[in-house]
Amino acid sequence: MNRAALSLILLCSAALLRAQNAPTPELALDVNAQTDAVVSSGWPLLIRAAVVSSDGRPVKIGVNGGAWTQALHLSIADAGGAALNWPTQLVAPASSTLSLSGITSADAVWLVAPADTANIAPGLYNLTVTLDTTANAAAGTWSGSVSGNGSTVQLQAEPATLSPDEEASKYLAFAAYSQLRGDTAGAQTALDTLISHQPGILAGYTEKADLLSSLGDYEAHSTSPNRRSPSSTPRIRIPRSRPALSCTGSATWP
Repeated sequence: MNRAALSLILLCSAALLRAQNAPTPELALDVNAQTDAVVSSGWPLLIRAAVVSSDGRPVKIGVNGGAWTQALHLSIADAGGAALNWPTQLVAPASSTLSLSGITSADAVWLVAPADTANIAPGLYNLTVTLDTTANAAAGTWSGSVSGNGSTVQLQAEPATLSPDEEASKYLAFAAYSQLRGDTAGAQTALDTLISHQPGILAGYTEKADLLSSLGDYEAHSTSPNRRSPSSTPRIRIPRSRPALSCTGSATWP
């Protein structure tokens, strides 16, 4: 083997090793803050893709001509594997580029309106998400493709009587949905309804306090005496992006 061929092999090997050792993002998907969710028809769906650095090293994600969330591909299928198109709304990210590290992560959230979930047939649905920037990664950003864990959602008719946990899941989902749409009044109404039904629920007070604080109202919320024995309930705490929506789109992209 001549020296030129050996040098080429070494260069290719070094490039491959760098690519294998390059920091990459990692995805996790959930629906209404659960990996395997059970949601009643007529409730909102909040489909969240959490993005982190796989090993804590800095990773920058960006695409040419748009927000980094354009590189996300959400797919939904029924129990038989048939691809479906749901009317989703992608919440606009706080920034068009994303910088991940060991202490910095981000979420992308798709919303499905209560009126739309009411028109989806009851059943089990499988959701997957892929982040793919290979075709349009911005200069100096990560280029590649990675898929996240799958998530499921079981849609069913709302029970005639909700358990305390089911009721909490319902109103916390409505509050998070409203807040992400910029409807703070709707979010407060949902939380007030939950608190009135379950005066001892800590999550309702915590979410309301955070909501009022985000509005600059630090004194409007009061501490309920019933909070001395708070109930243990699901807590849907999804809002983090700014409350603005991109255009309505399909849940399956080419």
